[in-house]
Amino acid sequence: MRQKPLVTPWLRLATAVLALMACAVVLAEEKKGGKPFKIIDAECEVASSEVSATGLFVCQYVCNDTDHTKVAVVYNTSGAGQCRTPIKKKIRQYIK
Repeated sequence: MRQKPLVTPWLRLATAVLALMACAVVLAEEKKGGKPFKIIDAECEVASSEVSATGLFVCQYVCNDTDHTKVAVVYNTSGAGQCRTPIKKKIRQYIK
């Protein structure tokens, strides 16, 4: 009686094709690149606050980096009713 192989040739072929596709995606991402950036620590001051229609408390901040990045922080409850200020955030700053 002949035994069937555990891994069929079709399964091997499908695995090889998937591995090649994964390598192609990784290489495409590396070539794609993008704008160079650096991560900086910035201090942000509160600009405005509001309670959303769903009851979330939203604080809008403006940071002291060169681009004056805007950051929003959402809290689950409006119980505090007050935004913490200043806050420290890590910001991606693109190199020009």
